[in-house]
Amino acid sequence: MRVRLITSWEEPCGIAEHSAMLKEAVEAADPTIEIVPDAASIDGSFPLGPDYDILHLNYQAALHSRWTPLRLQQYRNVARKPIVVTYHDTGIPNSDQCKAIIDAADAAVVHESFDDLPAGKTRYWRMGVPPAPINPLRLHVSRREIDRHRWYGVRSYPDQPVLGSIGFSFGWKNYKELARLTRAAGWALLLIAPRATADEIAEWTAYNPDCLVYADFLDRRRVIRLLHGCDATAFTYVCHNTGQSGALLMGVAARKPVIALSTCRQFRALYEDELGHEAIFWCRTFEEVARELRTMPIARCDPQMVALAEQESWTRLGAKYAALYQELGA
Repeated sequence: MRVRLITSWEEPCGIAEHSAMLKEAVEAADPTIEIVPDAASIDGSFPLGPDYDILHLNYQAALHSRWTPLRLQQYRNVARKPIVVTYHDTGIPNSDQCKAIIDAADAAVVHESFDDLPAGKTRYWRMGVPPAPINPLRLHVSRREIDRHRWYGVRSYPDQPVLGSIGFSFGWKNYKELARLTRAAGWALLLIAPRATADEIAEWTAYNPDCLVYADFLDRRRVIRLLHGCDATAFTYVCHNTGQSGALLMGVAARKPVIALSTCRQFRALYEDELGHEAIFWCRTFEEVARELRTMPIARCDPQMVALAEQESWTRLGAKYAALYQELGA
């Protein structure tokens, strides 16, 4: 079975990362399925050849705006192939556009709970946590990734704890505040902030001189190794965008304690999950984040985060997608 995946591909963005992990996980779960990424058809065009069995639209509203409900209906009428939609930004409440897109598809996947979408064809599957490319028992390997070159000699003292975070350098991610909080608590700070400017980096390091910033878009395996080399991760996002944060899941993948603001809409899916609610250190204010840093247990691995990473794993999610493809293609 061949699945045509309409998506951005091999680009520094969350949708492309999601697509790459989807392809890896599904093909590992079911070798009879091949996912073929198609970045050229984001503009609303579609191939009509017989070389694939299912069309999967990895849908983000701004990126796929030309894939209108009418366009999907036209595709079904001509190609006669099943359509799957993964809808990443469902709306508050779920937008009319989202409902119309799902109505035009055969099956849909969303990342947050819903009460006004077609229940028969909509599946609530959270985004997956990627596997850790490290052995938790070999922490020194990940720590060396942090300590070598640019960090060497930067931290104030050898045993200083390190807090990590990742995400594009948007103001609502509050990296300046995170730098201030970590300095006050005596922590060093590692930020993986693609596209961060020199001025932003200068501001963050002014607040916390023990700060190391990676301004490039790094391979996710290296991201997880770097975050695993930290003593904890934190996500002080203040955002009401819909969907689910992939950055937070990188923190879970690192298997270290995770601090997050419960007020961020993008974290709602894990905040509402029983294990996610228990495993993550949820805070409502920056003062609560500071308190967690002062009392955070330092350990080689966080058992609750290991359990959460397993529950939310891309391995499990890949098997679900494979079963859905087989159901639609039967």
